[in-house]
Amino acid sequence: MALIWASPPNLDNFVQTLSSDDINIGDVTTLVSNNYGIVAGYNFLVENYGNEKAEIINVTGVTGNNSITNTAYKFPHSVDTQLTYIKYDTVNFYSSATQTGTYTLLATVPMAVNYPDGTFYDDSTGSATAWYRFTYFNSINSVESVVSDSFQAAGIADESLKGIIDRFVKQANDPNEQRIDRVLAVKWVNEIYRKMQQEVRKADIQYGLKDSGALNLTSGVETYDLTKVLTNPAQIFRVWVAGNGAKYQEAFPLDLRDDDPNYTYSSYSPRYYFQDTSIGFKPTPVSGTYKILYYAAPVKLVSASDTLIYPYQDYTDMIVDYLMFRFSQIHKPTETDMYQGLVEKRMNEFKDDIVNRQIQYPDFVRIIDPALLMTRDEDVV
Repeated sequence: MALIWASPPNLDNFVQTLSSDDINIGDVTTLVSNNYGIVAGYNFLVENYGNEKAEIINVTGVTGNNSITNTAYKFPHSVDTQLTYIKYDTVNFYSSATQTGTYTLLATVPMAVNYPDGTFYDDSTGSATAWYRFTYFNSINSVESVVSDSFQAAGIADESLKGIIDRFVKQANDPNEQRIDRVLAVKWVNEIYRKMQQEVRKADIQYGLKDSGALNLTSGVETYDLTKVLTNPAQIFRVWVAGNGAKYQEAFPLDLRDDDPNYTYSSYSPRYYFQDTSIGFKPTPVSGTYKILYYAAPVKLVSASDTLIYPYQDYTDMIVDYLMFRFSQIHKPTETDMYQGLVEKRMNEFKDDIVNRQIQYPDFVRIIDPALLMTRDEDVV
């Protein structure tokens, strides 16, 4: 058995109107403040999403400027009840044995607009390893939305993009997400996530380093386009060159402002420089290979199931606090300073933690042979 879930749809900037009279159970006509732009076939959400009396009606006709005919109401509603255009009224759930496999329709269920967290479905034959997707669907005209990201029945991880934003929604006390824009929240998540990754690099911590492996040098060719051999390169950490079958020699950076065209460079002390997106070597290679350790561009969370990479997954509290800081700048200015202080405090704790995760030696000591390390950290010969 697997309980699966579809998030509420985004209703921002959709057509809205208000009821002009009380609504009774079974009514098939609604007096509204204005029916401009409303046509037969429209679905309308009555009340706010998540309200216990929220329901969806279908417009069957329009009369004059202030009246619509519709499918029967299931709940009573008072005058000035909000009606919001909603494109879909049901949810299609799809399942697959694997994340990238073929997804087949599992069930179509009415959208649970009276439940703030969305629409749930109990897959009685599903397993914890199954994968799911969902779409919103209009049962009247058969229009279907784009498909959601894939997710497992096991649920959404706390360190996933969706898990982080769900925590933010609860902390902001906005269960119906009337003031929260998830698209904007994703942007905020990646703002602080990028900052965290930059702090790791500034601390010279070797998390996230990528190894290019052996890359071929071509005789007589001095420059090589890094975008063709590295994945999203952002910062070079170390470079080695093994020219003409020799052992790898570490190459050191060359500032082209210091380059002398009359100087003869040695293959025993190779140099490298950057030119646009390319790396250049001196002396000009004859043959052989080169290797690069590098940092890739900061990772972003894009899909709902994307998760923080190591070592960031233990610091979701800081990300949620940052979301609250950005949210308070717009909606709760009196709390901005408090959340900014919390973010700074957690960032300092994060920097202390990542620095202390590796052995620290004095700046003037450079280990050139691991065999020189004794069993105790402080015993360096």
